[in-house]
Amino acid sequence: MPKEMIKFIVPTLLLVNACAASKKGYHQKSIYSTHVQDSFHIEIKEVTRNEDLPMHSIYVLDAKLDDRVSRLSDSLALDSLEFNYRIIGIGQTHFSKSLRQRDFVPPADGSFFSKNASYTGDAENFYRFITTRVMQEYDAQSDYRVLLGHSYSGLFGVYVSTHLENHFDKIYAISPSLWINYSDFLSNYERDSSLHINTSLHILYGSLEELNKVAPAIERFQKILKPDDFKSVAIKEIKWAGHKSILEEIYTLEY
Repeated sequence: MPKEMIKFIVPTLLLVNACAASKKGYHQKSIYSTHVQDSFHIEIKEVTRNEDLPMHSIYVLDAKLDDRVSRLSDSLALDSLEFNYRIIGIGQTHFSKSLRQRDFVPPADGSFFSKNASYTGDAENFYRFITTRVMQEYDAQSDYRVLLGHSYSGLFGVYVSTHLENHFDKIYAISPSLWINYSDFLSNYERDSSLHINTSLHILYGSLEELNKVAPAIERFQKILKPDDFKSVAIKEIKWAGHKSILEEIYTLEY
């Protein structure tokens, strides 16, 4: 066989073998939630490197804001992971403060906020949409699930972590808005002995988030953390990070 042909065939075979070793899938769709009574944008990227490896599902909220599903997939592709992964991005049909309040802010039912809280939403309905519709239709076979949220959706992550029956193994709450309702959750958490963090919760915030009330609320939460919750909660301050720049941490986390 001529050397010129060998030079062409060998790289081609290596490329074919690499593609065969890793199965990739991408889906983008809009689905309607009967719980929320609205439609949501769903974006799914799945990579199976080895059929014998476990499947980790990473739920990314606010997925339409900055192409974070594709960016997260690109960053994971560079790592030598010992698991397959499925990224499930969920976003409102358009960016809206009122929609984010509706879906990410908990109700005032005493389980998270006190019954006197005034700034509330329907986060429980959004949580039911994820667990009864998205998980059942697109993620029934996962071995490990991670939830990722920032700001309001980070608040939603903290809310989910307080559920007794939790569908997530790990939650990342990036700069969660614990200051809402004059930090009502913190007061409620401090006085209610039955309110606990029931899954692995990782909170990150920026050292430059003092004026926007994010940092003081999280630092207070760290001080009042109950002894039973120490093993479940990890809080980390990111030096020189602000409310937007801290989003770059998403691509360095352990999933």
